[in-house]
Amino acid sequence: DYECIKGNGQLYNPLKDKKLSIVFSFDYYLFIEKGELYIDGVVVPKNNYEVSKGSTVITLNNSYLKTLTEENHTMTLKMDDKEANAYFTITNEKIQNPKTGDNIILWISVLIVSVLGIVCVLKFIKKK
Repeated sequence: DYECIKGNGQLYNPLKDKKLSIVFSFDYYLFIEKGELYIDGVVVPKNNYEVSKGSTVITLNNSYLKTLTEENHTMTLKMDDKEANAYFTITNEKIQNPKTGDNIILWISVLIVSVLGIVCVLKFIKKK
């Protein structure tokens, strides 16, 4: 039996992800010769994905992924009368910068107080 062996259940965000690759247990050479790829039951033209060795690694092109709706999708590899499925989700959530706790006003205040402290200490030392 053929199956997805890596990459099932991925989230793909076109705003931050470069690619989506899923590995199947199909024989690479047999798949190249007579296999087909389906997304949600529709045949995907070969110019929309790459196939590479390592069992069979399917990498969908970014241009193709951008045509898919924001939802769950089913990828199916079929060869002869056998098939294997994997699932992935397209999400377009905006990337937010993490809050780092930086507060420029606080740091400027600390700098001013530090400089004033150094000036006061230097004046005190000069008087002695």
